[in-house]
Amino acid sequence: MDAEVIHTAPGIRIDEQGIWYYTDAPIINEGVLNYFKSNLRRSGRIYYIENRYSGRIEHARLERVQGFPIFVRAVSLDEEGSCFTAQLDCGVSQRIEAGSLRILGERIVALELPESGVPARLGPTAMASLNPFLENFGQNENEYCLNIPGAGRIPLVRSSNEDWFDTAP
Repeated sequence: MDAEVIHTAPGIRIDEQGIWYYTDAPIINEGVLNYFKSNLRRSGRIYYIENRYSGRIEHARLERVQGFPIFVRAVSLDEEGSCFTAQLDCGVSQRIEAGSLRILGERIVALELPESGVPARLGPTAMASLNPFLENFGQNENEYCLNIPGAGRIPLVRSSNEDWFDTAP
């Protein structure tokens, strides 16, 4: 039997800078933030925190997501080079396909977490660890790939904020 799903709207939102709010107050408790980030899910343009308790599932829908809810602190490539481990700012590690990296604008590299569908932005340390493998290719100077020994060239797909976030004023 499937668990009962309860839908709630607790008044949580994320601004353009990735700051989480409950109503108008920033959420500053690190434990609460890590719990929310670890249980955040995305279905299309809908973001929700999935809470499981007593045989029930709560989907607490976020009011608005305007920026990256999660940041990648570090990445390390596996031996074959086709996957890497991403260390997230909420203390969780996830294995990511190298081809899942996305470029937004000129200076932002992000990925979509495979288990939740949530986008995560690579921070400076994570970007620096990929720098030896990044190179331009193709006709356009804004086209990039990861050139990984043993795995070859893996193109990085361009994406836009509109693909992931609520960009309406």
